[in-house]
Amino acid sequence: MSSPDASLREYYEKNTRLFLYLSGGWSTHSLHRPVWGEGASTRAEAFAYPYRLVAHAGAPVARTEEPTRILDLGCGVGGGLLHLAEHSARPVSATGITLSPTQVELARDEARSRGLASQCTFRQGTFLDLPAIGPADLAYAIEAFVLASDPSRFFAEAASVVRPGGRLVIVDDMLADPDSRPAIDDRARRWVETFRAGWQADGLRSPTTVRSLARDEGFVCRGDRDLTPDLHLHRLRDRLIAWGVVPLKPLLWRWAYFRGLIGGHALQQCLAAGLIRYRCLVFERTETQ
Repeated sequence: MSSPDASLREYYEKNTRLFLYLSGGWSTHSLHRPVWGEGASTRAEAFAYPYRLVAHAGAPVARTEEPTRILDLGCGVGGGLLHLAEHSARPVSATGITLSPTQVELARDEARSRGLASQCTFRQGTFLDLPAIGPADLAYAIEAFVLASDPSRFFAEAASVVRPGGRLVIVDDMLADPDSRPAIDDRARRWVETFRAGWQADGLRSPTTVRSLARDEGFVCRGDRDLTPDLHLHRLRDRLIAWGVVPLKPLLWRWAYFRGLIGGHALQQCLAAGLIRYRCLVFERTETQ
């Protein structure tokens, strides 16, 4: 049986280019969902909105004497690092980690085409066992933490590279805390489990649990924002999947791509029902653990 990392690597090797075509993410080199927060009036701006949140969170740790060292934990095809490098008022030294060799290749090609290859480095690897990359002032994970097969290990590895006083930002789907969600009946439970299985979302946790895991590794939460209202749910594409793919689940589930689509439909239901929320958590690494 393959490991979770091997299964995810194979999934992204087969589907990354298809995701970019279907999502419209080629222009921004982004694989995550567009977030229509304040000031995002175009699709490109919605894709870039999470990067703005990361940049804002990292502003207090910027140092004047040398480039800001940035680490993307699950960088996809590099859109986040490239955006930060292009829009930073000061120089950056950025590294992106992804399981997929295809994503590394696409990210490196895009960095060269934008003249950013000297600032942005992309490496194959896992954020559960980081290569030797040196200290980071700012690390972030956008729609990647939820894929962590061992969330505790994610924070342990992050703590090994984020310098004391540095920041760690997570933008991702999280289970709503029990005191802020409706009762979970059998139907709701099936939605959550279908999402978890379809997306291999082994890292799905509540914000309270995420903050606790982070605290165990020396991270203090400095911000927690609910971005769910800034998502556009039940778009035409989502409705087409609900109509044409989900009813065929018994036939299509064996194929990873269709499991992803069916899991995405379940996520839509969870977000609309308040069972899962899309959040941005900002952590600061303390001086001592």
